[in-house]
Amino acid sequence: MEYLLIDAGGTSTKVFVYDGEKVVRQYKYEPASVDKVGPYKSVLRLSSIISSFNKKFNGIAISLAGIDSEVMAKEVKKSTISTSK
Repeated sequence: MEYLLIDAGGTSTKVFVYDGEKVVRQYKYEPASVDKVGPYKSVLRLSSIISSFNKKFNGIAISLAGIDSEVMAKEVKKSTISTSK
């Protein structure tokens, strides 16, 4: 079992592959914080990161900085793209 854990911050986006017991790989990408890049670009970056793995995970968890206002949360929810098929 593998899980993708994403910490989308304003300085960088850290991505970890977790096997259920420990982090087995980690990566660093450009910032994807809603405050830093805006909601549309944030969703695009996160979708691109997830797609780059070209595999299915047992779960994906995303910590998204800058989504602490109700207005921004609603805007991001409207922009969310489903990656599961």
